[in-house]
Amino acid sequence: MWRRVFLPGQKEMTEENLSPKSELIEENIPEVVNLIDSQVEKIEANLVRASRSYVGSLNAEEVELHQAIALDVDAHNLNANTSIMGVSHTATTSATNSILLAARADRMEFNNSLTGGIYSENASLGENSKTGILVGGKVSGDQIRTIFLVARHVEGQVETSLDNRQVVLASVLIGIACGVVLLLGQFLFRRKK
Repeated sequence: MWRRVFLPGQKEMTEENLSPKSELIEENIPEVVNLIDSQVEKIEANLVRASRSYVGSLNAEEVELHQAIALDVDAHNLNANTSIMGVSHTATTSATNSILLAARADRMEFNNSLTGGIYSENASLGENSKTGILVGGKVSGDQIRTIFLVARHVEGQVETSLDNRQVVLASVLIGIACGVVLLLGQFLFRRKK
């Protein structure tokens, strides 16, 4: 037998308040925020449109950026055009003529864009798009330009900046450098005791 238990101050669900967050959304979070030539440190809204603006932290269901800078984006859908983004965590990202430092999304599409690091289940790199590190389930594009690529399924021609010998040499050099740092650390800490 199921029984409903209500905490102090909690209301029973009715047609007026279908979810526990409905009061918060209606009272505290605006439905739509439009920014033009603005500078904002933090925004929370259902839909954010920013044009020629700077946003430090952005949390929204849907985000549209045009000639904007956003350092931290947490959204369900992100659409960027001629924008710069630091870190984004989204379900769907679409970027054209943009720069993105690091991104995680279920689905990404880039055209004429530059990205640092991407983790995506489904990534599509359009014409003139380049990425540093690309990790994904399915990666597609006519010309996939990347430094480092890890994917289960790749559709398209891949152009990497490093060939197999350069990757092996870089791995050996990084391993040697890490070993030297660890040995020096042990030597320095052993002498102090």
